[in-house]
Amino acid sequence: SGPYEYSLDGEFFAQVAGFPQTLPNQASGSYTLHVQDAADCTTTLNLLVPEAATLALDFRLDEEETILLGDSLLLFPTYNFVPASWTWTPTVGLTQPDSVRTFAAPTTTTRYRLEMQDTNGCVVSEQVLIIVDEQVPVYIPSAFSPNGDGHNDRLVIFGKGIEEVETFQIFDRWGNQVFADGGYQANDPDRGWDGQLNGSPLNAGVFVYWARLRLSGGQRFDLQGEVLLLR
Repeated sequence: SGPYEYSLDGEFFAQVAGFPQTLPNQASGSYTLHVQDAADCTTTLNLLVPEAATLALDFRLDEEETILLGDSLLLFPTYNFVPASWTWTPTVGLTQPDSVRTFAAPTTTTRYRLEMQDTNGCVVSEQVLIIVDEQVPVYIPSAFSPNGDGHNDRLVIFGKGIEEVETFQIFDRWGNQVFADGGYQANDPDRGWDGQLNGSPLNAGVFVYWARLRLSGGQRFDLQGEVLLLR
């Protein structure tokens, strides 16, 4: 009968606080458990603590990955355990920072680290460096033909990672402004210059454009060049 004491070496006994009794922080291997009651009657039990499985966490990516500014990369880790908790560092640029799987869309080169803990309190981590190519992927055609055939009828700004076309201006060869617009998103086929001034078609020729773009990360980018209007 109780109270009961236990020992793993048969010499030093400790009080059993209650059943079931947990013996934490034991290394893997074989043990002989000695249990003794109030009458000093002792029984033994052979125990085996198995080798703990090695935690594995893998992004299945290279140590360094490169994306264009405005693009994103899916962080989809694989692991061989039941996660109890996880933490992303940093969280800036992550679409779902509270999830194990998320897209990362940083605006500058960033090293992301994922730390996960299993139900036994063991911790494992993985990291990846996402290099951002900050060359803005913007395209403005070098020529367009506003003849109403449905192809290249407008001079449109195309690109990725552009939050807003703040200003888009066109000038003739004498420096006169012939078109101005702004406050819209890129890649819109209905926004851009149609080759007209005050509702009248302009003659074929070379014109100069200037645009200010606001990127998804808040940066502003100026773009200028020449375009050929064809008739």
